[in-house]
Amino acid sequence: MKSIKRFSVLALLFLVILSFFGCGRNNGSVRIKKDISEVIKENEEYDEYLYIKDMLPTELNDQWGNTLINILTVIPDVDILPVGLYGSETFSEAQIKGIIDRLAGESVQIYETGQPSISYYKQCLEEVYSEIELYEKELSEFKEPYTVDEYNIQTGEEGTLTIDEAFLKDEIRKSKEVAAKYASIIENYKEIDRQPIELHYENDDLHPSDNEMIVKGCFDHLGRNYIVHTYCYGKKLVIGKRDLTSIEESDPVSYSNLEDDGKYENRIGLSREEAIEIAQIFADTITEDMKLRTSYPAVGYTDEDSEEYVWQCYFTKDIYGVEVSFEHHEINSYEMNRIPFRYESLSVAVSSDGVIGLTWQFPLTYKEQVADDVKLMPLTDILEVAKKYFSIQEYRNLEINKMQLSYMRIDKQGDEVSFYYVPVWDFYGSLPKGEYDPWIELDRYSFLTINALDGTIIDRSLGY
Repeated sequence: MKSIKRFSVLALLFLVILSFFGCGRNNGSVRIKKDISEVIKENEEYDEYLYIKDMLPTELNDQWGNTLINILTVIPDVDILPVGLYGSETFSEAQIKGIIDRLAGESVQIYETGQPSISYYKQCLEEVYSEIELYEKELSEFKEPYTVDEYNIQTGEEGTLTIDEAFLKDEIRKSKEVAAKYASIIENYKEIDRQPIELHYENDDLHPSDNEMIVKGCFDHLGRNYIVHTYCYGKKLVIGKRDLTSIEESDPVSYSNLEDDGKYENRIGLSREEAIEIAQIFADTITEDMKLRTSYPAVGYTDEDSEEYVWQCYFTKDIYGVEVSFEHHEINSYEMNRIPFRYESLSVAVSSDGVIGLTWQFPLTYKEQVADDVKLMPLTDILEVAKKYFSIQEYRNLEINKMQLSYMRIDKQGDEVSFYYVPVWDFYGSLPKGEYDPWIELDRYSFLTINALDGTIIDRSLGY
């Protein structure tokens, strides 16, 4: 698929085409983007604008250029839609520790990254000794070779593994090497390496990258070890299991989404439905108004040789019963004139052990309600805008199948940390395999976003 960032260019091109076709609403003039509070005032003057309670879900069919349209229009079951002003909050130490408490089950202590507790190493040593004991017992009772089913995590192939005396002796040798490593760490352990730390926030760069960390913390409890990272203006919190094979490792285990082909349920150890239930209960305990949007199988690498499969459950905020768009667009920070804030979302990783990690970014705080009952442009006018856009869009064989009303964040002019949340129409669809980037989850990628208040096209990569 061609670069997503071309949408900014297409949006400008579209405005030129609009002026050529004369499809503006006021005597053929083109609507330009204005501050939302100004748009709301203007809308009160036009009788042709609709209230949400007057709109009905409807199916629309059309053929626009190279784009096949068979749209199901999704309209929330609410009477009115307000417009609110929201800002971002910083994760506090108490909030972070509270999340870790829920992951671990009871109180935990915050420590420097780098060195786990001595109890962790002792527990690991006991587990290795147990493995050695089992292998030695099987070797002493060994009679003849046998085969077991095996899944090769490197190649994805399934096969068989032959268990014989040579295999058992090799496993005993490797386990004893691991035991010796843990014993050496315990013998030379220095508690001074585990001084408690305080979480603090600092920033000298107005446009920090996501890789600019401002604090790290390591959380240990009963052998379940967690790492927390928080970032700067992005307000991104990442908490997850830690790869403890190296004392230099300081990142949470991250999980990459997999193509959902129905083959991962057994590897994860629980069904998607079970994972969603666990994730929803957990999400409800740490924040309000977060609703599940989608879920994927995912894999994380816990050490050099092993993989861990999980369900990734993605949540976004509901505002007055209407979901906030769960966008999947790269933010074009080079063309922005402000800090690249992202949407609030919560990703919860669930395995057969329960919740084992999360990523929470950009928590919202309510500031004020700008309008109680905004009016929306009629669907017919929105579709006229969409028609002209899809007649010039760059994709071949694009199928649009859903048009959904939801909230999107729009920058508040002159304010670096506040945003309007306004209703928009998103157009979702699909492309044939081979004609798009496989890393983009199309069920949360909007091919077109239109402001439901004034019909202007929004470039999601820029945020306006």
